[in-house]
Amino acid sequence: MSTAIPHRTMVALRLAAVAIMGAVVALALAASPAQALTQTEAGTFKSGTHYVALDPAIPDSNVYVVYDSDSKNKITSVKNSNTKITEVKKYPYSITIHLKKAGTTTIKYKYKGKTYTHTFIAKKYVNPAKTLKIGSKNYAGKFKAMNYYDLKKAQPGKKVVLKAKNGWKLKEVIINTYKNKQYIEKHKKASSFTLTKYDESMTVLWQHKKTGMVSCTYIALGINS
Repeated sequence: MSTAIPHRTMVALRLAAVAIMGAVVALALAASPAQALTQTEAGTFKSGTHYVALDPAIPDSNVYVVYDSDSKNKITSVKNSNTKITEVKKYPYSITIHLKKAGTTTIKYKYKGKTYTHTFIAKKYVNPAKTLKIGSKNYAGKFKAMNYYDLKKAQPGKKVVLKAKNGWKLKEVIINTYKNKQYIEKHKKASSFTLTKYDESMTVLWQHKKTGMVSCTYIALGINS
């Protein structure tokens, strides 16, 4: 995890990532080498090709956990075609798939007597944002090499305008609001909206039109004092 990201911001970012990826599975996390944010029940994770935009700000998002929720059926015969791209670790009732860098790998395993085959195509991070305006300033250029930026000051009353680059589209925006000592998530589909004084961080989900691959942009909005 990047030490450049403040703890309170990372908490907010993790909350947003958990909302995107789904509920945390205790057994899988206990076995995982990292606090993985993508968990999938083995029986529902269908064979196929999966395009993944590597996340430089939260590397744990590049880890998949495939698990048996009942802890009764083992995942066996695990094979990894490209260990340079992907690290796979096997546990009795789960496996972790860590996408380390851009490239292609095929993971095979058996579960309940059936063979599953997953081809992961991991893509190096690119900035999907053409416009990421907060108030009068366009911050899109801040995300050229890293998908995280800290504004350090709260932005109450400022209008947000979002526009994707060619080939991408806006999928969703998740606002993490901290009010009365509690985090509350707000989900938005709109490409423009106004921030409140309680909005502490924002996660923008962009989706590649051709592959369906999702890339995240994280913005720390600051704490209103």
